[in-house]
Order: sequence, then C-alpha cells, then structure tokens
Amino acid sequence: MQSYSEFADEIGKGNLEKEFDPLGDNDTIGNSLLKMRTNLQRIAEEDKQRNWITEGLAKFADILRNNTDNAEVFSYNVIHNLVRYLNINQGAIFLINDGNGGDPFLELKGAYAYERKKYMDAKFFQGEGLIGQAWQEGEYIYLTDVPEKYINISSGLGHARPRAVMIVPLVMNEETYGVIELASF
Repeated sequence: MQSYSEFADEIGKGNLEKEFDPLGDNDTIGNSLLKMRTNLQRIAEEDKQRNWITEGLAKFADILRNNTDNAEVFSYNVIHNLVRYLNINQGAIFLINDGNGGDPFLELKGAYAYERKKYMDAKFFQGEGLIGQAWQEGEYIYLTDVPEKYINISSGLGHARPRAVMIVPLVMNEETYGVIELASF
C-alpha cells in the first residue's frame, strides 16, 4: 500500500514520469494507477499541443494585423516568426507577381535561416520545380527523402541537405497567393 500511496502522491503533484511496477496482471489497483497515469499523460500532451496552437495563432494574427503596408517587411516577419516558432533551420516565402503583364511567377519575398535574414533573389513559374508544382497543384509537398541536388543548409560546421522539406501553397478562397518553403534537419 505504501508504494501505491507514494505513486498516487507523485501523480497528484504532476510528476507523470514517476516509475511504478504493479505486482502483476491481477494487481487491479496498481494497473488502474498506471492507466490513470497514461490518461493524464495523454491529456497533458493534448493540452500542450492546444496551448502551442493557440499561442501560434495569436502570434500570427498579430503579425497579420500589424504588418500590412509593405509586402517585403510583411513576408520577412511571417517567415522569420514561422521558422523560429517551428524551431526549424530555414524558410522562404514566395508571393505571386503578375504585375508585368507577362506570365505570373512566384517571387521570393522573404527568407530566414540560422537566426539571420537572408537576401536572395529567386523566381518560379507555375509548374517549375517543387515550388511551382505546389503553386500549380494547390497541394502541399512534404519530403523526407530530399533529392541530392536540393538546397543545402550551411552552418559553421559545414553543409548538409535537410532531412525534411515542406512546401505549402498560401491559399485563400480557393485562390493561391504564394508558397512557403520550410526546411529542417
């Protein structure tokens, strides 16, 4: 009974990692305590995920409210905060440019990697590369088997291909306005 009491007290204090071994399969009280801990761990994880989502929604709602005057400043603020919030290595945001009267294309408007703003130029036409493909199909692309000729992430320790790349079209009311590319080890 002492071990049951100590385990229940620790769970009551929020220590959901406390070890406990029931006396066997027929130990109704011990197995019930373990089941209770498992359910509390699941609820705690769900709460953590809900809080993370709520915090992110509030953060990006604030960015949307306060950064609408300049597309490049807005794009940088979105990608900078998204990379940091997701705790990934790099990201880029491309917006559709159709102002020249020619074929519309995706133009890089903001890039962020390793705690730094990146200054690069890039553009993709519809269907061109993975960025253009995501735009054309209106579907996200998630790669874990990243092709060898894909981007390299550079640090002071060297260069390496990312382990995961996610490319997401920015769609509102069934119209695509841009694409976000995220890469991470």
